[in-house]
Amino acid sequence: PLPAIDVKAIGQTLLDVVSEKTGYPAEMLELDMDMEADLGIDSIKRVEILSALQEMSPDLPEANPEQLGELRTLGQIVEYLQQQTATTKKKEFQQQPSSEQLDLDHNIPRCLVKLKALPEPDSLDLTLPDKHIVLLTDDGSLTTSKLAQSLTDRDWKVVVLSFPQSLIAEQPPLPKGVSRIVLNDLSEEHLKQQLAAITANYGSVAAFIHLNPAIVTQPNHGIRFLDLEKALLKQVFFIAKHLKPSLNQAARQGRSCFMTVARLDGAFGLAQNVNFGAIGAGLFGLTKTLNLEWESVFCRGIDLSPDLNAEGSAQYIMAELHDPNHYITEVGYSSLGRVTLSTEPSI
Repeated sequence: PLPAIDVKAIGQTLLDVVSEKTGYPAEMLELDMDMEADLGIDSIKRVEILSALQEMSPDLPEANPEQLGELRTLGQIVEYLQQQTATTKKKEFQQQPSSEQLDLDHNIPRCLVKLKALPEPDSLDLTLPDKHIVLLTDDGSLTTSKLAQSLTDRDWKVVVLSFPQSLIAEQPPLPKGVSRIVLNDLSEEHLKQQLAAITANYGSVAAFIHLNPAIVTQPNHGIRFLDLEKALLKQVFFIAKHLKPSLNQAARQGRSCFMTVARLDGAFGLAQNVNFGAIGAGLFGLTKTLNLEWESVFCRGIDLSPDLNAEGSAQYIMAELHDPNHYITEVGYSSLGRVTLSTEPSI
């Protein structure tokens, strides 16, 4: 059974964690403060804070991310955790075997997710704001080189960010004029320093494109959850966190974008092929969340089939980059063509 929650102690621990993660002095923080309006805490920072709180207080119940997203103040988080503890304890007493079948109809609609074919995107004639750059992560394939070349052909200044070679060993050659910055480790502090150096030496980031490597697993091994993908996904979360000011500021001057490119199957995992790493699908959740929070920034997640070559991949990414449609947040490319996800009521 879960122990009773000490509201006062948890409240103080939460204030200490918020102080550490935001830099605000603990003595100025109050539980009735609005996390977003008063403290500037977005969804990414909120996840960090709650993770740290649960590490410091392992007896706390697991929190529902959707319910937490509706809470506004720090005090509401404490109240929510208190209620969850009480609910969990109550369920432990109520969960008893029963032979009775209850005929419950809550009238909750269920929907099936299906692929929806899309036409080719329109092309918006766009330029980056003055003295701004494109930051492109390196997936270790020729797609990085081809995409960097396509971007520089449009007179955009490109900087490539390579992950440690212990994570992605290959570093393909880059076009003339494109600089490569290599991360020495995967710590957030080192990433923050490198992003600051990129801004100081090359310009503020107005467009970010993450290329996730194709993670092909052995047939018949099912869906895999690989440490490599976990590490990469965590890095992209950190990058989004630290590029938030730059991308939103650039959006006030023109076009800015946040794009992620996964290599599942080109159909968001619906092509009946489980020969890929599943964690890369988390990129779509991040991108769609940022699309809601960063209203002025063009956000799009792309799923490219691993069968596509580097040149074709670069062409598709460039096409999505120039798409003026802000209503679509995820697009896939494979032998099925250009697709997105839609729902239909289940029978």
